[in-house]
Amino acid sequence: MAVHYGDKRKNIIASGQIGENPTIHIWDPQTRRTLSVLSGKHKRGVCSLSFSTSGKLLLSVGVDSPYTVAVWRWEEGI
Repeated sequence: MAVHYGDKRKNIIASGQIGENPTIHIWDPQTRRTLSVLSGKHKRGVCSLSFSTSGKLLLSVGVDSPYTVAVWRWEEGI
């Protein structure tokens, strides 16, 4: 799980799943509304998440054997 406390942008939270074909959900903690769902990079799960200082990028680390690292433009879903 990662939290971004926004100055210009609102606060956002990212949470990752463990299991086959895991997804990462980015959501608004005030409304609990899902803002984006990311998938396709990790095979067994997500062990770590971190937002960039601007909140525009999200870094994820998978629990797969090579510990795959992905940098997402989460608002675009890529």
